Amino acid sequence: MSLENVITLAAVSGRTLVLPPDQIVYLLEPKKSDQRKGRNYHDFFNLTSNTELLKRVPIITSEKFLELEGGKGGLVDLTQYNSTYQNHLKDIVKWCEERKKSDVYCEDLYDHYLSHGQLSPVSAEFPNENCFIFDVDVFIHGEEYISKLSPSVQDRIMKFCKKQDGVRKPFYYNQTMHAAPLWHFETMSDRYRLLVHYYVFMLFTDPKVGNYIKRLVRDHLRYHDQVYCAAGKIILSLQYEDYLRNQQLQLDSSSALKKKMDLDEELVGGYSSLHIRRGDLQFKEVKFSSLQWYENTKEIWKPQEILYIATDEMNQTFFNDFRNRHSGPLRFFNDYKKVAELDNIDPTLYGMIDTVVAARGTVFAGTWFSTFSGYIIRLRGYYGMSKFYSYYSWLDRKYFMHRWMNVGEGSVYAREYPVGWTSIDGDTFVDNDNEPTGQGHIGIRGAPIFPRNEMDRLKADVTAKIITNRYSEGGQTKGEEGGQPNKLARGVSGRPMADTPALVGAQRGKIQCDVGVNSMAYWNEPQGDKDMAFTTPFADADSSKPKYLVFTPDKVSITLSCLSCL
Repeated sequence: MSLENVITLAAVSGRTLVLPPDQIVYLLEPKKSDQRKGRNYHDFFNLTSNTELLKRVPIITSEKFLELEGGKGGLVDLTQYNSTYQNHLKDIVKWCEERKKSDVYCEDLYDHYLSHGQLSPVSAEFPNENCFIFDVDVFIHGEEYISKLSPSVQDRIMKFCKKQDGVRKPFYYNQTMHAAPLWHFETMSDRYRLLVHYYVFMLFTDPKVGNYIKRLVRDHLRYHDQVYCAAGKIILSLQYEDYLRNQQLQLDSSSALKKKMDLDEELVGGYSSLHIRRGDLQFKEVKFSSLQWYENTKEIWKPQEILYIATDEMNQTFFNDFRNRHSGPLRFFNDYKKVAELDNIDPTLYGMIDTVVAARGTVFAGTWFSTFSGYIIRLRGYYGMSKFYSYYSWLDRKYFMHRWMNVGEGSVYAREYPVGWTSIDGDTFVDNDNEPTGQGHIGIRGAPIFPRNEMDRLKADVTAKIITNRYSEGGQTKGEEGGQPNKLARGVSGRPMADTPALVGAQRGKIQCDVGVNSMAYWNEPQGDKDMAFTTPFADADSSKPKYLVFTPDKVSITLSCLSCL
C-alpha cells in the first residue's frame, strides 16, 4: 500500500522517487543459501526496467541518490560528517538492517534524509487520519480558496473523507509542501503510516487527473513477467485437469453431474478459488475452521468443481472437513512445483504467483480484513470480472462486493473499492458500475444474491458486453498478424468506447513466457494517446532542478506479495 502511495505522490508532484536500500523485507526473507541477503521493490514489481513508467516517474536507488546529491552543496550533503560516518552512510545505501545494533542500521540513513528534507505531515493511521486532497485552484491560490470550491466539489470531498466510524481530516496539497526540494515520508512510523489504498487516501477533484493516476497504477505498477508466466502455467494445468475431468464425466453415463468447461473469451475459469488466511491473523472473528469455511461458501461452488486454495496454512489435514464435503478436488500452490518450475524462481515471488492464480478463478471467496484478499479482488476488477463472482467468507461481509460502495462508506483498508478500477479509462467520476442489479433474494445491505446458475448466465452476458465494447469503431489498432485488432484489457468494465477515451491508441500488454499466457495481461502497453501526452498540473514547469521523494518502507508495504502472510 505504501509503495502505491509514494509512487502516486511522486508522479503527481513531478518528483523523482528514491527507493530505500536493499533490506530483508517483512515476511519475505530469502533462502539461507541466497548470497543476496536483501530485496527491494524492483525485485517484485516492474519498476526500474520499465521505460514507460520511468518517463512518468523517475525512480532511482539510494546509492544513486547519494551519488547525485551527497556531495558538497547537494540536497543530502555528506561533507558535514567525518570520513568514517560518510563511509558508514555509503555502506547503508547498498544494504541495511532494521536492527539498532547493526553496523548498517537503516534509520541512520533515514535520519540523514529527514535532517535535509521536509517531513510530510499527512497520515492514514488512527487517530491522525487524513484524506489528501489535490485541487488545482487550492494549490495555486492557497487554502483561502477552499470555501470558493463549487458545492459539488465540496460535497464530493466531504463524502470521500468520511470513514466507517467518523471523519478523516482533509489535507490539501499546497505550495509549501510542493516547494520542498526533498519530501520525506516516514511511513514506518505509527504516526505517519500510509497503510491505505492510494485511491482511498488521495482524491483528485479533477477526475481526468485521478483516472490518469489509476491507469498509471494499473498499467505500470505490476509484477514482473516471471510471476505471470509461472501463474499461467499453473492456471493452464488447472484448466487442463478440468477438461480431462469433464471428458470423463461425459463418458460416464451413470453420472448426473455432466458439465462443460466454463472458460470465457478471456480464458478465465476452469476452476474457482479461495484465499484462506490463517497464521498470525489478528482478527479472530474471521479465522474459521475448515468446516466453517465450507458451510459459509458451499452454495457458490459447482459440484465437481476444482477449487484452488491460496493459504498460509501448511497443515493439509486442516482442510479435511472441507475436502470431505466438496465433491471436487482441492488444489494448492505446492501441487504445481514441477509444472511451474518453481525451484527456478526466487521464493520471495511465490506469494505473487499465488495471487494471480487465485484472481483468475471463476468465483473467488476471500478473507475479510486481509489486504491479500483485497488485492485479488482488485485484480479481478482489472480483469473485468463480474462483482457477483467475488465473495468473503465472513457472513457479515459475504456479499459486500455485490453492491456498489463508495470510499467513505466502509473500512479504508479491510477491502478494496470498485472505484479503483471501474471505468478508469474515462474522463469523469464514476459512482456506479454497469452491471445489472439482478433478481432473486436480497442479502446484507440490499446486495442481490444470485444462485450459481444465474451467475453463470450473467457471466456470459457481461463477458459478451465487454467483448463487444472493447474496440473503438473505425479506429481499431491493428495486430501484427492478419490485420486483426489488438484486444485491449478488460478493465473497460463494459463501458462503450466513447466513454473510455484513454483507450484510443492503446494496445494490450504482452507477457514474456515460454507458453502463451498473454490473455492474463490486464494492462495496456503502450498506454493510449491521452496518457502518453498527459502532464500533471501539480509539477513545476521548469524541471531543470529535480525534486525528490524519499520514504521509509512500511514493514507490511509488500505483504500483497507475501506467501507466509497470506
